[in-house]
Amino acid sequence: MSWLARNLFSRKRSDSQATDESKSSPGSADGREFAAAESDDLGPPPTDDEIANVDALFARLSVAEMRRYQQRLRAHVEGTRRQMRRVAGEHYPALIDAADSVAAMRAAAADAAGELDRLRAMLQGAASQSQLDGSPHAPGTASPARSDDGASARVYAVAAQVKVLVDTPEQIWKALGQQRSLQAALLFLIAQEIHSRLCSQSQSADALDPLLAFPVIERQWASVAPFGEQVAARAHAALTGADASPEVCAGAVCAIALLEDADAEMACTAFLARRAQTLQPALA
Repeated sequence: MSWLARNLFSRKRSDSQATDESKSSPGSADGREFAAAESDDLGPPPTDDEIANVDALFARLSVAEMRRYQQRLRAHVEGTRRQMRRVAGEHYPALIDAADSVAAMRAAAADAAGELDRLRAMLQGAASQSQLDGSPHAPGTASPARSDDGASARVYAVAAQVKVLVDTPEQIWKALGQQRSLQAALLFLIAQEIHSRLCSQSQSADALDPLLAFPVIERQWASVAPFGEQVAARAHAALTGADASPEVCAGAVCAIALLEDADAEMACTAFLARRAQTLQPALA
């Protein structure tokens, strides 16, 4: 069939469909039912080939079919628009969070790059300083880097001793709870030695005064000092225990000798006196 015949046939078919549409006007109930039925049966969405070949559609379809095609195309566009609005409404908070995360990652990356640049500059400066330190200094003068390292080492040493003082009460209580009198006595004596050394450093002409730099030293020693008498009393009480093991008794004797500055004879005498006091009720 030629193109002219198809065109004439399409015009006849369009005229007949236009007559039918005029019989059922949109204002009547039949017209509304026909329009509703026509809108419900729009068919599948148009393809890309159909949208691209508009001239072929006009040659192939009649006027009524083109109207139905137009309705189908508009319905597809409206459905797509509603779907995009729904997706945008549902995922908008996630998109905002993703954008904030990207901005935070960018800021973190910039900070990391800045820190790396600063570290690189410090390393280059240290390398150049080490090369300068390799040159001979004047007699009696010290390198600034070495003096700074010495000051830092003294600060770290004092801080480590302060840390021991802070941890001593807890460690002594733990040792006494496990009936290890000798360990508790050694912990107390170590803390006592640290406190005396820090006090002597404070009285010297050193640039760093530990008592001024770390005021917690005196307060912590005030809580550690009473443990000397408590450990000695616990050691004497351990010797009077009826079920005390030889290890517990030996540790208690050593603790008494260390804390009360007693020699071996005095320690053994205290041990025998305590054990006799324990056995006397059983022998009576």
